[in-house]
Amino acid sequence: MRMLRAGDGVRVRLGYGSLAAVAVLCIVAGVARAQYVEDSIQVSGSWVGSLAYNSREDVIYGASESADWLFAISCSANTVVAGFPLGCPYDVCYDSVDNKAYCTFTGDYADRLAVIDGRTHSFVKAIPMEGSTVPVWDPVGDRVYVSCQTTNSVAVLTAPPTRCCATSQSGGARSRCMSTPCAGSCTF
Repeated sequence: MRMLRAGDGVRVRLGYGSLAAVAVLCIVAGVARAQYVEDSIQVSGSWVGSLAYNSREDVIYGASESADWLFAISCSANTVVAGFPLGCPYDVCYDSVDNKAYCTFTGDYADRLAVIDGRTHSFVKAIPMEGSTVPVWDPVGDRVYVSCQTTNSVAVLTAPPTRCCATSQSGGARSRCMSTPCAGSCTF
């Protein structure tokens, strides 16, 4: 038995039949692992931005900024099951503990955070919040954090919103919390 070492220049010759078999195997393996578009769901508007998954109801919430529309898509049926007008919706997040969705939007020329019921997929209320852009739900603390870019701050709300806090980074860290309900009193 001869030991081969690096640089021995060993070559393996494949016949045309073997080469064809290897090519077919490569193609079959590639097709088997390929991803493809399964369906396309038509929603209002020409621009759909943020999406968030509601794990309790198996729906996707989406924001169509161009149509001023927030919608819910059934994942099992791939159809829009709910929707309502929301002035220039921007970003969406979902709270699986309280079954609520949150969407930042600009309605009546004022920035707000919409609260959406996760069971009925309907609008609950709007919380005024200057500069609100991106909501993020914290499952450990059961809070919603919202970036407020024009005010250089982050709003912090208990989930579901019962009180509001704001932390501002401009001119040093400072925070302000209010024990009053959020309904209309959370302009930062």
